[in-house]
Amino acid sequence: MGLAKRFLKILVMGREDGLRARLRRKMGLDDWFGFHAGERARDRRGVRASGVAQTPLDALPVPEGFSAVLRQDELAPGELVEVMVDSVPVAVCNVDGTYYAVSNVCPHAGGPIGDGTLAGHTVVCPYHGWSFDVRDGRCFVDEALSIDTYEVRVTTEAVCVRLA
Repeated sequence: MGLAKRFLKILVMGREDGLRARLRRKMGLDDWFGFHAGERARDRRGVRASGVAQTPLDALPVPEGFSAVLRQDELAPGELVEVMVDSVPVAVCNVDGTYYAVSNVCPHAGGPIGDGTLAGHTVVCPYHGWSFDVRDGRCFVDEALSIDTYEVRVTTEAVCVRLA
């Protein structure tokens, strides 16, 4: 697939493992759109591709005030994923085993940060290439802008995020 076509597909449909793709699968719309996203190693019901059941994510113990958003083994170092925390879109990333959570909305043009790319501590919005530091949310393109960052705690199995 050509670069322009791939970029257009990501803009319209999202990444194959992104929030929009998971919502399409949950709503059964992939076939309707003629889009077949690749499946990750496990789905949100807590069932690995091998069929081995796990404790459901919402049944895992989490610190008070936090929400479990994914399992530790769902996000490899260098990966980025979109999640929803109390109806708020959040991008979670794994930088060399340390997890960070930031707003999933780029302040420049509203792009989905979680559909972008991650290089070290820098996340790049897929719409116009604006880059942000996931540690403190500062923007490398316009110092007047930033994205919100959220506290992350990792339990035995889950990555947990607190919005407040």
